[in-house]
Amino acid sequence: MLRVQAEAAAAEQLARTFLRLRDYTNTPIQTIAFTTELLRAKNHDLKPILDRLERAVDKLTELSHALNSYENAHKWSPGDESLDATIMAEQLLGSQPRRL
Repeated sequence: MLRVQAEAAAAEQLARTFLRLRDYTNTPIQTIAFTTELLRAKNHDLKPILDRLERAVDKLTELSHALNSYENAHKWSPGDESLDATIMAEQLLGSQPRRL
């Protein structure tokens, strides 16, 4: 019984981590995609570079969509929906937050 509870808790923590990772990376992905389109509209000479950036954004978007499958596996609690990005980075990456 304790083993099942421990495994359920571990699965819940993993789902939460995957969702935080998805949410943490979403804005940078959108920023890169938007900027790529702006540059594409203004400078056609950059097409090869912008095509590579677009393919990278597509792969990151696929990863984000794959992480969506953990949405139903996680039971949201008050406060889970809005985390400080610095704290989230520390939890996800196991590093100390950077100070600017």
